[in-house]
Amino acid sequence: MKIFSEFKRRNVFKVASVYLVTCWIILQIVAVISPALHLPTLFSTIITVILVIAFPFVCIFAWAFELTPEGLKRTHEVDINESIGKHTGNKINYLLAISLTFALGFIFYQNWFIDSADDSVELSIAVLPFEDMSPDSSQSYFGDGIAEEILNSLARLNKLVVIARTSSFNFKDSNSDIREIGKKLNVNYVLEGSVRKDKNQLRITAQLIEVSSGAHIWSQTYDRTLDSIFAVQDELTYAITQALKLNLLPEQVEQEAGMTRDPKAYELFIKGREFSYQRSSESLQQAANFLKQAIKQDPQFHLAKAQLYMVFELALH
Repeated sequence: MKIFSEFKRRNVFKVASVYLVTCWIILQIVAVISPALHLPTLFSTIITVILVIAFPFVCIFAWAFELTPEGLKRTHEVDINESIGKHTGNKINYLLAISLTFALGFIFYQNWFIDSADDSVELSIAVLPFEDMSPDSSQSYFGDGIAEEILNSLARLNKLVVIARTSSFNFKDSNSDIREIGKKLNVNYVLEGSVRKDKNQLRITAQLIEVSSGAHIWSQTYDRTLDSIFAVQDELTYAITQALKLNLLPEQVEQEAGMTRDPKAYELFIKGREFSYQRSSESLQQAANFLKQAIKQDPQFHLAKAQLYMVFELALH
């Protein structure tokens, strides 16, 4: 108990408490300013490590030194009867009270004002067609198809407004600045990307851009085979939701109802769907042929059946 009493007399516990509260406040400030200043995630990690390493040194300093009317002195040099440790402790109590008040005020501000503001700001995104980077430049339909599937997946999420395909795909092959496109579509974020398909090999690159600043807030490249196209689309959609802080679990990113899991049927489907958008008699015939092949490849491919029915309806009119 003597050592415990000595810790109390030397105000080690109080100094440690003030330090920990101050560390928490510093980390909260870093968390707020880092996104605004586009600081790397390593920055907050470095600050945290420095604060953790400094903690034992702060405690040792509080144990080894004492504040006196003449300034800092080693504790063992100060006569216990002349010590003003109690007076210093009262000052530390005031400092601790101020720190706690500031911390509680920050928590209140963050939970009330910032969360309320976040709820009132509508998250919106436009998905642009993915650029075809294939060797023979003949895979435009594939880039469009992947972009549309991601668009459809995002459109099923709550708290996210997704601009319709007809609007966002108008900017295919556009040389306009992304910020300009985002402003025209009236969205907060724009997703763009590219697809390189060579036989069974795929390289998909995607970037999520904040319209207000033009900054890339997320970017990723996926090197996979065609057989894993569905997993890539799910991963990509989940990564976007995380970048937008929608806090979804991977299993909450659902595939569209009626979609196939057969890569060959899927490729035939997106070819057919792309031709159906052109709406000429020749393109509708080609669309029907591809969709029939997709259904033959996967008889349970209900989305292809629905698309084929739509093609027949368009052909009649």
